[in-house]
Amino acid sequence: DWRGLALPVRLGGQALWVQVAEDLRHPDVLLDDAAAGFLRDVAWVVLPVFLALGCATLWMLRRIKQPLTLLAAEASRLSADAPGERLSEAAVPGELVPLVRGMNRALERIEASQAEQRDFVADAAHELRTPLAVLQAQIDLMADRAAAAALEKDLAVLERLVGQLLAIAALDAPGLRPDTRLDLRALTDDLAALLRLMAALRGVTLRTRQPAAAVPVLAEEEALSQAIANLLENAIGHSPEGAAVEVTVGVDGSVLVEDAGPGVPEHERRLVFRRFWRSRRRADRRRGGAGLGLSIVQRAALLHGGDVSVGASRLGGAAFRLWVPVLAPPRG
Repeated sequence: DWRGLALPVRLGGQALWVQVAEDLRHPDVLLDDAAAGFLRDVAWVVLPVFLALGCATLWMLRRIKQPLTLLAAEASRLSADAPGERLSEAAVPGELVPLVRGMNRALERIEASQAEQRDFVADAAHELRTPLAVLQAQIDLMADRAAAAALEKDLAVLERLVGQLLAIAALDAPGLRPDTRLDLRALTDDLAALLRLMAALRGVTLRTRQPAAAVPVLAEEEALSQAIANLLENAIGHSPEGAAVEVTVGVDGSVLVEDAGPGVPEHERRLVFRRFWRSRRRADRRRGGAGLGLSIVQRAALLHGGDVSVGASRLGGAAFRLWVPVLAPPRG
C-alpha cells in the first residue's frame, strides 16, 4: 500500500518524471529519517549546550541558596537574651540586602517595644511599693485585729505580685549575665533555712539532701536565688498539712524539689512555665497567684544556660527539676 505524487519536469530539453511515494504501512518513516539526521548532524552541538546550561543553572541556584542558608542559620541564633543583635548584610548578595534591612528594622521595632514593656512593668511595680507600705502602716494601726489579719493576707498577695513583676523586669533587662562563682549546695541550703519557718507554719516539713562536696556554678546570684526560692515556696504552698517537701541537690548542678501535693497533670506540664498561665483546677484557683512564679524559674534557668522541667514525685505530688551547668574543676 503506497501513496505518491508524480510531477513532470524538463531537464536539459529532456522530459523527466519526479515521483515521491510513501509506504502507508510505515507512516513515520520520514520522521524517523529526520530524527536520525538530527542526531547525526545537530545533536553533537546542541547536547553540550544544554549540558552547559544545566550546569550553569545549578551553579546559580547553589550560589543563591548558600547565602540564604547562612542567613537562616544566623536568624535562628537570634534570641531574647541579646535583643540588640542584627542580621549581617555582608554575606548576602545585593539582591537580598533590602530583605535583610527590612528584617533588621522589624527587629529594632520589636526591641523598642520590649524595652517599653519592660520599663512599664518595672516602673509600675516600683510605684506600687509606696501605697502598699502606706496600707501596711494603716493595717498595723487598726483596732480590729481580726479584720487586720484578713487585710494582711491580701496585702501579702499584692506584695508578692509586685516582687514578681520586679523580678521579671530584672531578668528581662539586657546585659544580665551569670558572672558570680558560687556553691549551689550552700545557696540551696541557705534558702531552705529561710523558708523552714514558712513551712512549719503550714505544718510542712522541709528536708534537704546534698552532696558532700561543693557544687560550683557560675550564676547571677539574685536570679538563681529567686528561682530556687520560687520552687520551694511553690512546693510548700501545694503540700497538705503534715506532709514533707524534699530538696535534693545533685553534683550535676540540679536542684530537685518534690512535694506531696496534687501534682501537675501531664497535659499541663508544658503550660505551667508560661507567664500568667493558671490552672483551671478549682483547688489551684483557690490558692490564688498570678501565674508568674514558675515563669521566673524558667527565665532564670535559660539565663544560666540550663533548664527546668516538671514530672511526678515519688512523694505523690510534683517534682520540679532545675538544672544549671556546673563549672569544670580547675586543672593542675
